[in-house]
Amino acid sequence: MVKSLMALVLSCISLVVAAQGSELEALRQDGQWKQIRMRVEGWYQTSPGDPFALLWISRVKQAFGDPAGALALARAAVAKRPDVAELQAQLASAAHVNLAVIEGHWEQMTLVREMKQAGEAALAIQPDHRDAARLMVAFYMQVPAILGGGKTKALALSQKLAGVQPSLGLLLQADIAGYQKEWAEARRLARGALSKDPMAIDILLKLGGIDLAAEPKGFDEALEMYQRVLAAHPRHITAHAQVAAIFAAQQNWNRLDEALMTSRRALSGNQLPGYRAAEAILLHGQSLARAEGLFKAYLNEAPEGDAPDHATAHWRLGQVKEKLGKRAEAQAEFNEALKARPTFREAKADLQRLGQ
Repeated sequence: MVKSLMALVLSCISLVVAAQGSELEALRQDGQWKQIRMRVEGWYQTSPGDPFALLWISRVKQAFGDPAGALALARAAVAKRPDVAELQAQLASAAHVNLAVIEGHWEQMTLVREMKQAGEAALAIQPDHRDAARLMVAFYMQVPAILGGGKTKALALSQKLAGVQPSLGLLLQADIAGYQKEWAEARRLARGALSKDPMAIDILLKLGGIDLAAEPKGFDEALEMYQRVLAAHPRHITAHAQVAAIFAAQQNWNRLDEALMTSRRALSGNQLPGYRAAEAILLHGQSLARAEGLFKAYLNEAPEGDAPDHATAHWRLGQVKEKLGKRAEAQAEFNEALKARPTFREAKADLQRLGQ
């Protein structure tokens, strides 16, 4: 009787965890990191030893700019459940992010080994794990063969997975072509992947990014991809932001205003679409006063996860103000950027260029 009751309790707990994981995964796919943080902080505080709570709080820390914290939590999660592909994949991801900020040679070598081991462990547990597969292609393409990388391994992984999940295999091959800046081949492969899985969000986003790399002639194709994402996921932050950026680059102000209004309704005031539009305006040099307003609006909100921080926004706003002839205000924005991030090289360079 006691054993049966215990089994029932464990079964119920498993169902609750699975349901919560499914809801969080849907939010992660849409880029809704603020909502994820609200949900998982309490979970982690009440169950700090739960490997899945560790997984999600690691992801949150990574999204909000704490790579060291994300890595420590991912390691703790894997130590508890090394048999779970999702935990190994997050450890590989956290190691990858830390590689970009760690400067010591031996520390970098440790992270390279850790990323490789965790990524390969995830694929050994679940051979078609999409995050792990794409991370390992990134690893193989960015790390020399002497350290366990190389294009040959990347191609071998993509070919192996093509036999398990054809769309994923083609997507990985498109990733490989992209790392080599072979955009026409990357587009051909990604479109092949889409033909096999027309609703795959990561493939649609990949194609959108490839088409944007061919600007301006690729804008219409990219717009189609992002609109297809929004048709299935109306609250997808990246898709909203890219649509706004495309209309800004095209100087289609009416459609930009419509897109920003739609995104504000869908995203509860999230300002990332406006930020991306302002970046595009800054790049193309038209309607700079509009860009100034959009960057200011972004600074009035706490940034979303995996989005530019306020230091970057102050720097961009300073660049706009400089182009508008507001030299003193530009200097003030560059100083604000450095206050928020004292190591901000680009902001420091712009201040020196302006003679401060």
